[in-house]
Amino acid sequence: MGKMRVGSSGAGVAVSQPNATVEQSEVLTVTTERVVERVVEIPKPVTKEVVVEIPKPVYKIVEVEQVVQKPKIKVEEVQQSVIKPVFTIKQETIILDQLQKKLEESVSIATNKLQVLNVQAIEQTAGNEELRSEVKQLKSELVVLKLGIIASVIVGAIAAVASVLG
Repeated sequence: MGKMRVGSSGAGVAVSQPNATVEQSEVLTVTTERVVERVVEIPKPVTKEVVVEIPKPVYKIVEVEQVVQKPKIKVEEVQQSVIKPVFTIKQETIILDQLQKKLEESVSIATNKLQVLNVQAIEQTAGNEELRSEVKQLKSELVVLKLGIIASVIVGAIAAVASVLG
């Protein structure tokens, strides 16, 4: 019988049987290799968006204590007026300078009046001291006059009694 090739990839292996007669002295074995390259994509896991609807809770009214009426509210639109600036920045600075000058003038007038009032208060306190000393002097003179009047009344009474008696 002879030779047989065994293999499926194209690579042959010579197998000989011991009883077989060899027809040729040289055996040619031809091996061919084929390299097959393939690009295999690994599929990504499939994800799906799942929308779960949760039902809204249902409430049951068990008991009503008091009936409440909804208030009636009337809403009216209010007209708004926009105030536009009248002055420019230069005019405002001029006005502020004038106000500053008037303020300084009024402060100087107020300090002058305060100084005058302080001088008047000092003069009045000095005059009050003089008046107090005069009042003390007049009181002492009044005491002396009272004593003199009482003494003259007593002397007059004694003279009147003496003239009647004697």
